[in-house]
Amino acid sequence: MGLSSLKSAIGIGLQSARGAPAAEEDMVYFPVLSGNITGEQLAQTLPPEVGGTLFSRGSYKAGIRGRGDATFLPRPNSVGYLLRSLFNRETVAAATGANSSGLYDHRFYVGDTAAHTKRWATLRRYVNNIYGEQIEDATVGSFRLEVAAASIAQAQVQMLGARFSEIAGDDVASLDDQVFLTCNASVSQGGLDFIVDRFTFEIGAQLTDNEFRVGSYYLDEITLLQRMVQITADVRIKNRDLFAYVYRNGGVAPTGSALGAWSPVIYRTDVSLTLNTGETNPQQLKLELPGVDFLTLPVQVAGADLIRAQLTAQVTLGSDNFDANNQDSLTLQPIVVTLRNTSSALHDAGV
Repeated sequence: MGLSSLKSAIGIGLQSARGAPAAEEDMVYFPVLSGNITGEQLAQTLPPEVGGTLFSRGSYKAGIRGRGDATFLPRPNSVGYLLRSLFNRETVAAATGANSSGLYDHRFYVGDTAAHTKRWATLRRYVNNIYGEQIEDATVGSFRLEVAAASIAQAQVQMLGARFSEIAGDDVASLDDQVFLTCNASVSQGGLDFIVDRFTFEIGAQLTDNEFRVGSYYLDEITLLQRMVQITADVRIKNRDLFAYVYRNGGVAPTGSALGAWSPVIYRTDVSLTLNTGETNPQQLKLELPGVDFLTLPVQVAGADLIRAQLTAQVTLGSDNFDANNQDSLTLQPIVVTLRNTSSALHDAGV
């Protein structure tokens, strides 16, 4: 008889420093739809050698690293651990305003300076509690959030870790928490309601995965090379407004000789997404993107069907979201994620 994946578990714990794996009491286990995070062996056969035979003379292991991805339903009291590993900076304060009693706002920023180094994490995966895997000195490489109409929000993370080991199996419980309903979500662009059928947000951190050194089987370092933020939005075309934004830089209705004139200027605006759990005092996940470049809008016209399009946009730096003289400015950030939940802190020694 086979074993069910339902008895398995995946958890993350924030480390106080590199080389200091999180203790069990600092681990947070969260339900996943699929979790393929494991050790990646660098094993291969010896190269062909003159004077050899028709078969390779042997094989060898050159190293190991932890890698993989997990797809899950984001929940208010667990997704913050993944966001904290992805971003370099977090502030926490009691939530204010209507319907905020007993809630706290965790704001995550891109603090890519010496004062805000990357945050290392420990990952654990128990395979039906018969054995376990631990990845130390890990970090989130990308975070993808997908919001579809009349559904629930889904997310996916990709992780990379420096050290991998087997640990004893265990039967642990995952957090049971509310999910974000997309019927309660709102999307805006330029401060106006943005009606979309599907909205996908992805922030990637381009990481090195080959910094091995002589004398070790493990990654010596993981370096952040670049960050990228992209959104795509599936929309139904009801008027010319979105077309004018993308191709005419928001140009007014064309008249006379200006009819159909294309603009070489990229349309740039702010975009935001807010998810909540639908309670009286709702927990929320809010993305604020103050500088988004609207790039392409291919429009599909096919038979007896609705006219649809998929907008592609990219977050770039500009005077509205970046200050070169003050990269730690909390008001000038290319992206700010605010998680409102019931936890006053992420529970680990280093926060």
